[in-house]
Amino acid sequence: MFNRERVTQWFFDRLFPLFCFGCEKEGCWLCGACEDALLFLPPVWQEALVPLRGSVAVFAYDQPATRAMVTALKYRYSERVVPVMSGLIARWLLDGGREMFPADGVIVPVPLHRRRYAERGFNQAELIAEALGRLLGQPVVRLLKRTRATRHQTLQTRLLRWQNVDGAFVVAPNAVIDGRPIIIVDDVTTTGATLAACARPLAAAGVQKIYGFAFAREL
Repeated sequence: MFNRERVTQWFFDRLFPLFCFGCEKEGCWLCGACEDALLFLPPVWQEALVPLRGSVAVFAYDQPATRAMVTALKYRYSERVVPVMSGLIARWLLDGGREMFPADGVIVPVPLHRRRYAERGFNQAELIAEALGRLLGQPVVRLLKRTRATRHQTLQTRLLRWQNVDGAFVVAPNAVIDGRPIIIVDDVTTTGATLAACARPLAAAGVQKIYGFAFAREL
């Protein structure tokens, strides 16, 4: 019987073969040896910028496989890497990460500006947030809106990162703020400027407990 999805996947695999993010071995996104070699960051809230109560990340960004995963997701527009990242987040949660999150928490992705969303066709932070929400059994709610297109944070100085995102986020129209703890999700964090910029309008709206989560942190 003809299966359109399988045929499409077959052609996609031939046009864009899988290569391990760590060693470039063909046939998978992450081979067993490279997955075993990945070093997870400890599930401990790190000091964060006000009004965040803390932030945490699964991996250090300087690991080659971690950097390759984020690059594939963000810049090569490859959503096929999301299941791999989700599996790694699941491992981290099982190793103690799950206990960190408030049981009644709400997952909120860092929003993209509409122009950048149109270019990519998806929001990488939203995909990670949805994976985290499924694993925790917590709702993913789009409470924030980006009011202007900001420059890429990559290669910016600490001061410029702050200036770049300052005032760039507002609470979305018709968003319901009910006082539950909020976990803001991004793909990568460095200075924490973006997470803090997202937290400020939520705090102004009355949210008291706000945390940050990223797949990777630049140390």
